[in-house]
Amino acid sequence: MTKRTVIVRWIIVAFVIILLEFLAEFLYFNKVNQSPLLLETIDGTGQAYHPSVLFFNEPWHGYRYWMAETPYPINIPPYRDRWECPSIHVSNDGYNWTLPNGLSNPIDDLLPLEIKNKDFFSDPHLVYKEGHLECFYRYSKATEEGYHTFLVRKISEDGINWQKREQLLDFCDTVCDNTVGDMVRSPAVIWQDFRYKMWFVDNVNPKGTKHVCYSESIDGQHWSERQVCFLEGDTINPWHLDLNYLDGVYLLTIYDFHNLTLWKSYDGVSFVYLKQVLSPSGVYGSFYSDGLYRSSIIKDMAGYKLYFSAFDDSRTYIGLMEGTDLDTLSVSSVNGPYKSLIDFFKPFAMIWKVRLWNLYQTLQKNHR
Repeated sequence: MTKRTVIVRWIIVAFVIILLEFLAEFLYFNKVNQSPLLLETIDGTGQAYHPSVLFFNEPWHGYRYWMAETPYPINIPPYRDRWECPSIHVSNDGYNWTLPNGLSNPIDDLLPLEIKNKDFFSDPHLVYKEGHLECFYRYSKATEEGYHTFLVRKISEDGINWQKREQLLDFCDTVCDNTVGDMVRSPAVIWQDFRYKMWFVDNVNPKGTKHVCYSESIDGQHWSERQVCFLEGDTINPWHLDLNYLDGVYLLTIYDFHNLTLWKSYDGVSFVYLKQVLSPSGVYGSFYSDGLYRSSIIKDMAGYKLYFSAFDDSRTYIGLMEGTDLDTLSVSSVNGPYKSLIDFFKPFAMIWKVRLWNLYQTLQKNHR
């Protein structure tokens, strides 16, 4: 068999392999090629993150869907956390979001001295209580010892005009009894049974595993001693969470540094694992290729909607999963395909260009 014949045969084999791999990868790329929400953010990049969504059967001040989020742009000066300010968006279909008339985001911003100090806000959560909205979030102030973090709140009667920031909890308070511990991360709050009920992730214990915790309050300032919630059916290390009470069940979504998982409870303390909702796609060109983060689950007239944070190698996003029931939740494309076939083909072609060159070099070496 001549050298030329061997090379031709290897080229044919390589072509078949390329074709089969292209078809397989393209089918998967097409499966994860959804588009995220389009949201106007205060930094101008549209890189929204950390959603908290409320749905109203009857429009509240003109809108059925209300969202709090924070921009979290990648590689935008002066520092990433500076832009993590609570902001509000509204919608009447759950897909197309805008600002309510008269609102200028964010609803709370850092002062120049706070920016110089590299302080930041984080983790907003919207609560509807007796005709008005409340936005819970955190304020972290940089000190020589590290960050001093507070749970704070703003209240609005119409979603447009927000009252002055109110400090609710000081996690570093050594004078008064701090019943919730030294950290409330990703608070999820509902108003139920004439009290606030709050679920959150605590600080790292000596073994490095965090807990989902629960506390309640009448006024938002004085909280019961935290309870550690029981998670049965899977072992995870929680990081950011959301909770909603839907159809008589507490539904909890947890981001555990990689996946989004779904849990349910009838008492709000003992949760049972339902399913893994979503993992990063790992596909170049998918907006959730590299990672996920906090999500927010609601139920509207069409079924369930789960808004989730995501990122690729250059941007952050908020995506949407939806289904008529919890078993049919899947990622939806809000505005058609996110990337074109050319966007997929470029990296694929570059990879195979290198592979074929290496194959050619190997064949040359073996037939000298």
